[in-house]
Amino acid sequence: MTQSESQPGLHERILAGEHQALVELIRGHFAHAWAIASRILEGVGDDADVDEVASDVFTYVWAQIHTYDETRIGGDFTRWVNQVAKWRSLAARRRLLREARHRAEMPDVDQTDLSSPESDLFDRLETAERQERLNAALATLSQDDRVLVTLYYGEGVPLHEIAVQLGIAPSAARQRLHRARGRLQKAGAIEILVGVAS
Repeated sequence: MTQSESQPGLHERILAGEHQALVELIRGHFAHAWAIASRILEGVGDDADVDEVASDVFTYVWAQIHTYDETRIGGDFTRWVNQVAKWRSLAARRRLLREARHRAEMPDVDQTDLSSPESDLFDRLETAERQERLNAALATLSQDDRVLVTLYYGEGVPLHEIAVQLGIAPSAARQRLHRARGRLQKAGAIEILVGVAS
C-alpha cells in the first residue's frame, strides 16, 4: 500500500486547513523527505541543513497546497510531495553553494572597513523596494504563470517538470514562460527575479 493509498483525502483535509492532517502528512512523509534532502545536500550541507530543508518541505506544502491538482501527475499526492522535497532540496543546495562561494571570496575583515550603519540601512531599504516591485509585477500574472515563474527562477525546477506539474506540454510551458518574462521585463522586475534566483 502506498502512502497516498494509506492516507485518503489527505490533501483535501490540508486544503481545508485541518492541522491534524498536516501532522499525519509529516508522520507519513518526513522520513522520505529527509532522505531526499540528505541525498541532494550530500557534500554541501550537514544534518542541521537537511533537517531545515525537510521541515521546509511541509511548510511549503501547507502554504501551497492549492497548487496541487489531483488531475496532474496521475493524481499521486505522494509523488507531488516528493517533487516538492526535490525542488526545495535543490534550491537549498544552490543556496549553500552560493554562500560557500561568497565566504571564500570575502576579504579578511581586518583588511577592510566595516560598513557604516547608514549604508546598511540604505541596503536594506533598497532590498525591500526591489522586493516590493517584484511582488507587484508577479501579481499581474495569472496564478499558473506565477507558479511557473516562481518554480523556474526561484526553485530552479526544470521546465519539463513544471509542465508536468501544470498539466501542459513543454512547448506550452516555454511559451508561457516567454510571455510572463516579457511582462516582468516591461515592469522592470525580471532582473530582480533573476538576481534573487542566482
